[in-house]
Amino acid sequence: METALNVLLAVLILGGSALLTQWFTHFMYIRCRSCGILNARRRTHCRGCSSPLGEDSRGRGRQHGSGTG
Repeated sequence: METALNVLLAVLILGGSALLTQWFTHFMYIRCRSCGILNARRRTHCRGCSSPLGEDSRGRGRQHGSGTG
């Protein structure tokens, strides 16, 4: 019984951390449509291929600043 509880606890900890990591990545990064690299949401151009990150992976538009880039 104690072994089963330890295994259940380990599964809950590992599964919870995986879900938390996926949630964090989903809200903090944008995947480039051209090359697939993850970029921080503050970026306007991909760090790998330099293509503009005008829309995120869900198709919503982003606001762009007036700076050069």
